[in-house]
Amino acid sequence: MWGGSLYSGIPKASEGKPARGAIGTTIWAPAWVAAWAAAWAAAWATIGATGCSDPAECTSAPSIAFDSSVSSPSVTGGTTNIQLQTSLAAGDEVELEVDGADGSQLTTLTGMAAADGSVGFMGVSVPAPGVTLHATGHGLCGIGRASIAVSATGSIVGSACTLALSPAPEANAYYAATGIAGVLSSLSDPDPETPGYQTTVQVTTLPGWTAELFETAQATTAVDGTASGLPDDVSLGMVTAAADGIAAKPVSVADGQIGFYAICHGPSGNDLASAPTMVLADTTPPGCALTAPPPGATLTPGFDTDGVPKNATWLLDVTGHAGDDDVAGEPVTLMTGVPGGPLTAVPVADADANGTTTTMVTLIPGSAPSMYEIDLQMRDHAGNTCAIMQPYDVEPKGCDIQVVSPTTTVTQDADPIQDGVQVDIELKVSKACVSRMVSATCDHGSPSSFPDSTGIVHLTETVCQTEPCHAQDACTFHVTRANGVTSQVPATIVFSDVE
Repeated sequence: MWGGSLYSGIPKASEGKPARGAIGTTIWAPAWVAAWAAAWAAAWATIGATGCSDPAECTSAPSIAFDSSVSSPSVTGGTTNIQLQTSLAAGDEVELEVDGADGSQLTTLTGMAAADGSVGFMGVSVPAPGVTLHATGHGLCGIGRASIAVSATGSIVGSACTLALSPAPEANAYYAATGIAGVLSSLSDPDPETPGYQTTVQVTTLPGWTAELFETAQATTAVDGTASGLPDDVSLGMVTAAADGIAAKPVSVADGQIGFYAICHGPSGNDLASAPTMVLADTTPPGCALTAPPPGATLTPGFDTDGVPKNATWLLDVTGHAGDDDVAGEPVTLMTGVPGGPLTAVPVADADANGTTTTMVTLIPGSAPSMYEIDLQMRDHAGNTCAIMQPYDVEPKGCDIQVVSPTTTVTQDADPIQDGVQVDIELKVSKACVSRMVSATCDHGSPSSFPDSTGIVHLTETVCQTEPCHAQDACTFHVTRANGVTSQVPATIVFSDVE
């Protein structure tokens, strides 16, 4: 139902030259920005596996963080010490690029991760008024990055470019096991009536800085209409941070695996990149249905499966189904009772690998016609739900009527000599109705006939006037007992001889 894309469309440029953004916006892209693009492309490609001890077991790119509690550097002679904490393995390489306040690259340092993932850089030059540090770590699970700004006094100002979504992505155990950190579903969508998930991309930077927001190549469109349908990672535009340092933009997200990130631009030309926020958007509920008893059927004694004729209690076979591929193993809710009255929860199995759930329900029909309701609710892995509320007529004295055939797609004309395409339908009614007319109301006709002495009824329905033919014919079959009680059962006749 959904798929992802790489961070492959981040503007690429060599150091000191302007680059053209994905939607034509000119930005200043030093060398580290182009490298950052390749880094997160590798990170995105690893999502979906299960660990990080080797490339086949990675769930995400390496994590890298500037450890302010360890660093707290004091500047002596214009230099300071910087400490990083990473998820890299011992011996993995980390590069530290030092950029001046004007955005120019001052130097690049190289270090190796220790056994605990820590990396230290001693004697880092910090000319006034300060520098921006870009750390890049290379490991078996890809490449990780982090950026901070450091003042000439030695204090860590902070990343100055962090991205979050509001509402926050939902924690989801199923998708967390696949490496997806959060889900955007109908459970938290602030405007579920509008197509897509309505979120706000928020970047925390410094007052007066500008943040360029990017998304991966999904069908996501900014509320103002920008960046619609572009084929690669696209820019959602520039947003200037307010006095609180927040730059925000509302975005509508279509279903799919999606990521957002930001490049923050300082007034002196210095750039910082946020870590990407990767989520799964899924606001589409599964399509569920009650398949037994058939919706629209009259519940007669033939639906009682307990094998005890004429007893006061019926045992109904109830089956629900969702054809979507993301419902297996999810819980199902089933309620039964009298329409308009209190309903009772019935134990029911979780959806199986085919999206099917079954259970047995006890019904006490009484001796007079009545109504009965079965309510079904199913959900997908993201938490979106579908619900069916199905009422049934209960006729304890009605005739049973059963569709014997066809039960699968018909592929051959039952009467090639006649014009059009015919399908033979076989029904069976209970003994009390062997002398009663059985009729059908179908999309393409209304055949009728009397049953034979065993209760078998043969009907012929014309489903197409010409061949080849592909048709779905919704029918309802009726029979009325001599006591005036009518019972019915629905069925859809499918014909296809189209190769």
